[in-house]
Amino acid sequence: MGALEDLLALVPPPASATSASGDFAAIEADLGTALPADYKALIQRYGYGTFCDFLHLWSPFFAACTMMSQAREALDADSQLARVAPNAVPFAPFPTPDGALPWARTDNGDVVYWLTWGKPDEWPVAFWNPRAGQKYDLVEGGAAAFLLAWISGAEKLRCPKPTFTSFDAWRERAHVTLKLSAPQSSFEARLSALLAAFPDAERRGEYGEEEDEKRQVHFVAHTGSCRVTYDTVYGHNVRLAAPAEELDAARARIERAFAAVGCTILP
Repeated sequence: MGALEDLLALVPPPASATSASGDFAAIEADLGTALPADYKALIQRYGYGTFCDFLHLWSPFFAACTMMSQAREALDADSQLARVAPNAVPFAPFPTPDGALPWARTDNGDVVYWLTWGKPDEWPVAFWNPRAGQKYDLVEGGAAAFLLAWISGAEKLRCPKPTFTSFDAWRERAHVTLKLSAPQSSFEARLSALLAAFPDAERRGEYGEEEDEKRQVHFVAHTGSCRVTYDTVYGHNVRLAAPAEELDAARARIERAFAAVGCTILP
């Protein structure tokens, strides 16, 4: 499993994976097919979660939304599209012989399939979006090889190369929006204050610009599983997502950090 080893080196798996273990034999009996060995190894190392804030790896052991239920939902959508536009879907759906079996999806609505040609460990991966018509990317070597090709940029794919490498295990999070008073400090000072509140945070992209201020800046704090966005689209807000047991402490850290640069949390 050279591709898997290279992927693990490029994108370290989480210290505590979500829904990473279970009875694969039961899953395969439910699907009516064996699954590729590299996919099983992927799930055992990464579990249910998201690569590069974009591609969602489905786990068959995530009870709330299993790989099988999501695959069947995607295949049902493909079948409905094929009934309306017979030439729109480029492959037959699983369990048709040689059919396409989904195992991941992106935030853009792209679906990642195996094309079940031959033995499971030989299945290539297809990356397809219904808006693309008959066009799709095909990567030989399996799930790990596809992920490695996409994240590393080793192959030119319709899935854009990410600007950072990460895997975030799924966590149940509570969400809150903190409204800030009118700022008395520079935009960079406010960002620095936010980073001081979460010193382990990684900056995960930004959106828009107006008068030297980004409209949104996204952070992920790894040790606390917190996601933080500083948002200036409608006033000045911090959007916080954190496990319920960590929410109050994270909010207090944000409040102290912004107080240090002249901002208060409004009621």
